[in-house]
Amino acid sequence: MKTAKKITVYTAKKIITMNDSQPTATAVAVRDGKILSVGSLADLKPWLDAHPHEIDNTLADKIVMPGFIDPHLHPMLGATALYADIIAAFDWRLPEKTYTAVRGKEAYLARLAEGEAAMTGAPEAPYITWGYHNLFHGDVTRVDLDKISLTRPVFIWTRSTHEMIFNTAALKYFNLTEDETVGNPQINYEEGRYWEAGLLGLAMAKITPFMFNPERYLAGTALNGRIIHFGGLTTVAEMSFGLANPELEWMAPNKLLNSDDTPFRTYFIPDVQTPSAQKGIQKAFEWVESLSETSTHHLRFIKNVKLFADGAFYSQYMQTVTG
Repeated sequence: MKTAKKITVYTAKKIITMNDSQPTATAVAVRDGKILSVGSLADLKPWLDAHPHEIDNTLADKIVMPGFIDPHLHPMLGATALYADIIAAFDWRLPEKTYTAVRGKEAYLARLAEGEAAMTGAPEAPYITWGYHNLFHGDVTRVDLDKISLTRPVFIWTRSTHEMIFNTAALKYFNLTEDETVGNPQINYEEGRYWEAGLLGLAMAKITPFMFNPERYLAGTALNGRIIHFGGLTTVAEMSFGLANPELEWMAPNKLLNSDDTPFRTYFIPDVQTPSAQKGIQKAFEWVESLSETSTHHLRFIKNVKLFADGAFYSQYMQTVTG
């Protein structure tokens, strides 16, 4: 017969329960990672009389509340976007650094020029920024980015991550040619703009080796883990697992975020459209079925799938149909 683990009771100055019938408490009983009961020490007495327990007063002078849940975080994108230079319309306060908000086209381009000028190492190393939004930063195209540099590849990733804008050097660096854009309504080659299917269906395949360089991606995953904890999140969801590089997208969190030291769980929702296009729908769903076998306490696959039906509302490409 398996012996039940000891109950740990955490006391606190105040516990915010998020339960209208009992909004606050001063003690919570936990066993094997699960909450058994919450209230006062007197309320928990039946549990404590019946089971081995210990009282932990570490949080006795603190206010405790449930962790936040982000059901559509995209840790994969965070590991790449937030490891870039951040130039956004709002302050981004990360654990080690705060990126001050920039607004207006002139100010945005000036900050972009500063970031490119601060680059070290090879002069042909790409400079990538994330956070651009035309409502706050004006319309920026290849012409503007060419004024930043004609030699260094410069490209900006929009706030929604559904669009990128490249300078001429970046188009050449990633071998993005005009002839392959013919007939694609979501590419404006003259302006250096690739969005939605133009980005995911064409450009991303060519820039993936740079964006998902293992060393860069591991560092970005570690940073993203610190950001998730910094924000008080205890559960997050990756809503398009396998979109770019399934092996790397699993390897990095499995290596860095799959331990008792990680204070949050990640749920992975597989992108089924990319493997369907590559291997057929039957193989794609067999792959989805197999993923659940690799689930751990911290990293979990559930048998749902991600389908791309339209664009992102944040990038103003979402469309609705009434009928």
